[in-house]
Amino acid sequence: MFAALCLPACVGGRSGHLDAGARETLAHNRAAFDRLEYGMDEETAAAILGRTPMTPPWANPWNIGPQSVANPLDEVAFESPTGDAYVVHRYALQLFGDPNCPFVRGEATLAPLIFLGDTLVGWSWPYLESALQRPLTPEESEFRFGGFCGGTAAEPIDHPPSAAARSDHGEPSASNPDPSQ
Repeated sequence: MFAALCLPACVGGRSGHLDAGARETLAHNRAAFDRLEYGMDEETAAAILGRTPMTPPWANPWNIGPQSVANPLDEVAFESPTGDAYVVHRYALQLFGDPNCPFVRGEATLAPLIFLGDTLVGWSWPYLESALQRPLTPEESEFRFGGFCGGTAAEPIDHPPSAAARSDHGEPSASNPDPSQ
């Protein structure tokens, strides 16, 4: 009986909308990646992106799922096969979700700031995979919760991807060990 009542709401429910503050913070995050420089210290790089929390599009009166998204979402430690200790700040570039279903669903498109010690060494998932010498799991590079509602973008992005979304940004190469040049 409950499933019969819920199904129309889950399938036909409208997607949540980002409030103005979240839209502004996400736009700031996307643009800020273009101002990063290889070799910055952690405090300077984090200051460029900021630490403004956001209200996600899946926020709901039942308090299901996170009702606020930290900026960065979190910090994750990784160790490379050679023993290098990386700290990755995971920043949201897009938030998706539907608060109108009893089985609230949410997800975020994330971009990393990758530090070795106190030094910014990269800001792309392919760079981190290369440093770790392995592919990342979805849990390491994505954020999702829920799952019964068919989620769509709360507010589709209608602009070209920022430098943070380009796979080559933030990756040193043999010919250019400093990608900021």
